[in-house]
Amino acid sequence: MAIESLRDRVFSTKSDVWSFGVVLWELFSLARTPYPLIRPEDMCRKLAEGYRMEKPPYAPRSIYQMMLRCWKAEPSERPSFEKLTINIAVLIEEHVKTFYLELGNPYTKIYADIWKRERETAISAEESDALEVE
Repeated sequence: MAIESLRDRVFSTKSDVWSFGVVLWELFSLARTPYPLIRPEDMCRKLAEGYRMEKPPYAPRSIYQMMLRCWKAEPSERPSFEKLTINIAVLIEEHVKTFYLELGNPYTKIYADIWKRERETAISAEESDALEVE
């Protein structure tokens, strides 16, 4: 829960952005409980002092940076959901491009090997034809 929600019981789209950052953390930590080892009565003070959860093991640095922006102490400094949507779309697009490029690597090697064998076979056939003519 956002600092202002804990302290002043203020709920807004910006406090929802904070919560979205926590949901991201839960997703990339594979459903670990957020704010481990912090007692509920200490939560508001720790957050106000700047405590933020560590990067989850499965989160890329770019996603963790997004989480940290969602957890800015000042609500006006947190990104809008529109901005988050754009950032996530860009990250997904980059990941998909990388994934498909990596996915294509084995096929590129397979086709290169096939092409090499066919070429060697063609050269062998030409050489044997040349020997028969002589």
